[in-house]
Amino acid sequence: MRRIEQLINDVRFQTNEDSNRFSNIKFNKLFSDAQTEIVRIINVRSSENTFFAKSYVTDIVTNQAEYDLPSDVYARNAINSVLRKLTSGAYYEPLRLVTFKEIGRSAGYIIQDGKIVLSLLPVTAAANGLVVNYTKRIPTSSIRIGKIQSITSGVIALTALGTDEDITLYDDYFCIVDKDGVLIDQEMVIDSYDSVTGNLTTSSTITAPVGSYVTIGGYSSSNSQLPVECEKYMTMFVERMVHYINSSRSDMDAAMIFSDEEKRDITELFADVDNDVKYPPITDSTYLN
Repeated sequence: MRRIEQLINDVRFQTNEDSNRFSNIKFNKLFSDAQTEIVRIINVRSSENTFFAKSYVTDIVTNQAEYDLPSDVYARNAINSVLRKLTSGAYYEPLRLVTFKEIGRSAGYIIQDGKIVLSLLPVTAAANGLVVNYTKRIPTSSIRIGKIQSITSGVIALTALGTDEDITLYDDYFCIVDKDGVLIDQEMVIDSYDSVTGNLTTSSTITAPVGSYVTIGGYSSSNSQLPVECEKYMTMFVERMVHYINSSRSDMDAAMIFSDEEKRDITELFADVDNDVKYPPITDSTYLN
């Protein structure tokens, strides 16, 4: 999908919005809301989508019951299955979600404080012993705040691109991405930001090179990771929100922006397509006799 700034330009044209009422950073919020709503529709209405499916593998440690959930899990109830390697061989068995009363009594797991907690303490270690299949969250969409010109002792000098506003009014964290929006550094703390000089100060460790781009939010990207087919729905959402806001509607509800038909269309974009040949053609004619 194209960068958020490019989508903003489309919306400005479609809505004839050339006033100062909607800055890029305010449009950024609307596009972030658009992505959030589309993801919600997909996860709520589609029971079989695999676009957001992901697996996480970690080692089992002797006498350790707690294991961190993946950092990009969509929600604590987005764990689809947990598999544990059997002590013999390379096979796995599914674990069931147990109740608190069953902890220590039967095999299984619970989700607590961002961790998977095994009901029974492992008595032996196992490399790649735990597999978590889950629904992932994708980075929030963000405009490019600036391009990194230099990095000196935690001070990032930026060439302003998307906004000259104070980004600390919108978030306390930022990310660094490459030209295609691929995350390099995330969950970076904004210690201070000077919108005049373009200097951003952080106490977080920086690994990104000069020439990379800064985005708003601890888990954000300049390019939405939704498929390009969703681009029209994101711009459609923002266009309608602009009309709502300009008309001073007090009953604005993001959940009602898309019609039922549009929600079905969005859901169908993520429906599984089974291309497997269930009945291979018979090429040996003698078999028919």
